[in-house]
Amino acid sequence: MKALIYKDLVAIWKYCRTYILMCAVFLVLSVFMEEYSFLQMYPVIFMGTLVNTLIAYDEREGWDRQVLTMPVTRKQYVTGKYLTGLILLGTMVVLSAAACALRLAMGDGFVWDVFQDYLAFLLGLAVASPSLILPFVFKNGSEKGRMAYLIVVGTSFAIAAGGVILLKKLDLLNTPMEFPILAITAAAALALYPASWALSVHWYEKREF
Repeated sequence: MKALIYKDLVAIWKYCRTYILMCAVFLVLSVFMEEYSFLQMYPVIFMGTLVNTLIAYDEREGWDRQVLTMPVTRKQYVTGKYLTGLILLGTMVVLSAAACALRLAMGDGFVWDVFQDYLAFLLGLAVASPSLILPFVFKNGSEKGRMAYLIVVGTSFAIAAGGVILLKKLDLLNTPMEFPILAITAAAALALYPASWALSVHWYEKREF
């Protein structure tokens, strides 16, 4: 399992280094710009799509078939991708949260209530996209899963924007009720990740190459 994760991380740095650096630039800019929410959310959503990119490279090179000739099961292959996803998402959430904390400190001052609301929102946003995308990718392949990727990413941004608008209309934004709502949403998204893994394993074990 460690070897599978190490291989994925090396592949990401080799093939996606430019995009990772772009995400880093976004986070740095978010510290100094007034409208910083998108600049901090985009790297998190993008990082959730990198596992799909890894699967696409595996399919292009035939690695997804070659690895099954080794003492590696389909379940282990899927698990490796999900663990790699957790490493990537966890790293980006920490970096985005740090950028948010620095931005708040440089602005009107660090406010814990604002930061915890943002962190809960970020966690839900980070995990939701890959949880919805990956089962389709493991079932149909990265090419057919590309449409699911576009739909889910677009929907993620729409839900995020719609959620903020809804909270404003209900007068729940910047109130004590905001954090419980965001925390429940984040918890539901986190619970979706292992369910997504189980579905991906089930579909991938039945998939014919």
